[in-house]
Amino acid sequence: MDSSQAITYVGFWKRWSIGLIDFMFCYSFIIITFIFMMSGAPEILISAFLYMAWMPIAAELYLYFAEGRSVGHKVFRTKIVSVKTLQKPSSGALIGRPLAKILSVICLYLGFIWVAFDKKKQGWHDKISGTCVVSVSTPVRPMSVILVNIILTPIIIAMQFFLELVQQSS
Repeated sequence: MDSSQAITYVGFWKRWSIGLIDFMFCYSFIIITFIFMMSGAPEILISAFLYMAWMPIAAELYLYFAEGRSVGHKVFRTKIVSVKTLQKPSSGALIGRPLAKILSVICLYLGFIWVAFDKKKQGWHDKISGTCVVSVSTPVRPMSVILVNIILTPIIIAMQFFLELVQQSS
């Protein structure tokens, strides 16, 4: 990121939308896996489990290491950067960031909500790993954030309902 540009830290609602997109990206792998698992062949079950467990994680880590951003970050034109250098974070920060998110979950998601009140819009996982999320080009219109939430939230709820039906029928 060019140091002559004004830094625009990304706030709570845009980051929430980024999280929804990333969740959908990972969830699509899980849905595909369940479809394969319904065939019932043991070798497919093992392959499907490995696919379901590792593919979303591998895809996200690849995107973080290759570009410093996930699918959701690409959609909203944002990037994870080091707070000190405003450049790509270190490998340790990129690995530690998702691990630090566990703390926010354990503490009733307060670490994620912290983004709304922090000057640099950092969650606890950002503070622990020394990162922040910034815009990398022209800002996304607020209506885009609203539309992502209106469209994706019902889809996620419907997918969870579908998965419960599949589990009950087995």
